[in-house]
Amino acid sequence: VLNAADPLVAAMAGSSKAPVIFFAVDANHPTLVSHRNAGGKAVFTRNGSIVLADSGTETVLVSLADVPLTHQGRIPFQVENALAAAAAAWALGMSRDVIRTVLKSFAAELEMVPGRFNLLEIGGTTIVVDYGHNVSALVALIDAIEQFPHERRTIVYSAAGDRRDSDMVRQGELLGHAFDRVVLYEDHYLRGRTQGDIMRLFQQGLSTGRRTREVHEFQGNIRAIEHALAHARPGELLVLQADKIDETMEFLNRHLAAATSGREIDLSEALEGASPEV
Repeated sequence: VLNAADPLVAAMAGSSKAPVIFFAVDANHPTLVSHRNAGGKAVFTRNGSIVLADSGTETVLVSLADVPLTHQGRIPFQVENALAAAAAAWALGMSRDVIRTVLKSFAAELEMVPGRFNLLEIGGTTIVVDYGHNVSALVALIDAIEQFPHERRTIVYSAAGDRRDSDMVRQGELLGHAFDRVVLYEDHYLRGRTQGDIMRLFQQGLSTGRRTREVHEFQGNIRAIEHALAHARPGELLVLQADKIDETMEFLNRHLAAATSGREIDLSEALEGASPEV
């Protein structure tokens, strides 16, 4: 199962000993169309639905409006995840009914898929919890929150120490253009780097950013999250990166239980969550 929209991934088809199923959001992506014309299988979206295609035969599997993981098709990277999952299940011989049922029941909730674009509201602050730790994930995350109306934006973020220096600098650049306040941290995943090195590289990228006005540094993911929550404003968008997912989720569940106003929300509520005061 390969992503037709990623040239490096799509090129792996030539080395595969097994039949390939391509997926792409765009039904007219050239790689996907060429594969279909050669008799290959593909999974894509058309008219707001996931479609399975085997040669010239197309089957509408399910409407994206009924796939809660994708937030009604409005979070692009989750749409791609749903397409890949559908393709993998199809390749394993699962029936369309089973695939459809599972897609309809799998939601981006804390209990079901923690750290994968979970949405919360605490004290009037809209919160996104996501695990992404690399350039591609950060680009996808920033793209997803472009539709949010919140003017003030904060993120708690880091990366594992085995990322390339250039990738860390690039992530800092992306953060610097997308967020007003950036809370950096180092924790479990130094992976051979000295303390402070990861944040130094991020700061190098952040220095080129047009938007960021506040940068804070912490040792420890939970300390960074605590700081961000303590200084969050009603109507603000706060992105929390889950470092060790179990540890982060345990903290957030405790915080939700203790908060006078805190709950999971859906995307429609999140998109209405910006306050005119912010």
